Amino acid sequence: MTLHRGPQPFRDLPPDEAAVAAERLEWRAQAPASQAMFDALVAPLLPTAGRVLEVGAGTAPLVRKALRANPALRGYATDKSAAMLGTAVRLATGEGHATFEAAAWDVTDAAAFPFGREPFDLIVSSVMMPYLTDDESAAVVHDLAGRLAPGGWLGFVEQEARTQTVHFP
Repeated sequence: MTLHRGPQPFRDLPPDEAAVAAERLEWRAQAPASQAMFDALVAPLLPTAGRVLEVGAGTAPLVRKALRANPALRGYATDKSAAMLGTAVRLATGEGHATFEAAAWDVTDAAAFPFGREPFDLIVSSVMMPYLTDDESAAVVHDLAGRLAPGGWLGFVEQEARTQTVHFP
């Protein structure tokens, strides 16, 4: 028996289960409390122009909201689930985000980072850290901080992923 720390990983979900998980993530992202959390915690960090990356993005709700708030941004999303990223690309395309790119990446493999060396002005994540061990979390924070432009921001917006509701504040 394998015990998992935190929520069940999404990487290898069958397509039907991935679709259900993506729908749930999108429902949570559209909740008024999620928008309030974005407005209070992420929106003030948005650069006037530049690159914004969402890691452990799932359906990429944070970067898509950033692109809606400031279409001059270039948005990037990574997740280790190709099925989740497929939904993210479909949603971003449907929303008209021409400056959105997504690529599969497991944050614990820093050498496999898919978006080159150009720094990011803002790197955000939501509900990723519960999937990592303490040592992995420390390594990910160190790696992502090294991918920031001078004056850039690294933000983790953590929520309880196993609930059906979102509360903020």
